Amino acid sequence: MRLKKLGIGVLAVAAIVATTLIVKRLLVTDRERVARAVGKLARYLEKRDVASFCLLLAEDYEDSRGHTRASLRSQLTQGLAYFESITVAVQDLNIEVRGDEAQADFLAVSAAKGRGVTRPWHWETRVRLIFVRRGREWRIVRADYSLPGRVNF
Repeated sequence: MRLKKLGIGVLAVAAIVATTLIVKRLLVTDRERVARAVGKLARYLEKRDVASFCLLLAEDYEDSRGHTRASLRSQLTQGLAYFESITVAVQDLNIEVRGDEAQADFLAVSAAKGRGVTRPWHWETRVRLIFVRRGREWRIVRADYSLPGRVNF
């Protein structure tokens, strides 16, 4: 009998935990989803995970440097291989959501160290990302940013 009560108690706790997780997932706002996507972009750059980075880009992506999703993937694959370490911090993040579109504006603060180079490279730029909702996911369709002259992405 005692074992049966314990089993019922464990099932009740599991049901409460599962319900809480489902409710939390459903209550995540679009603004939070866009903010998470921006954070993922930074993490994927730090890990040099180009494939995951590009999954956040819409198929019709274009940016201020004339890149499509395919051409940016190629440039990132080649360019990020040069770096031994990369850090990217997102500061001053402002997000506006209007229906199925969202805009994220922020300051990207980056530091990187090239392979065989002793001095790290530092760079800051304002970034504007335009997102569209595709199903339940937010994808980037446009990015406006600048890079210093010696970085050729």
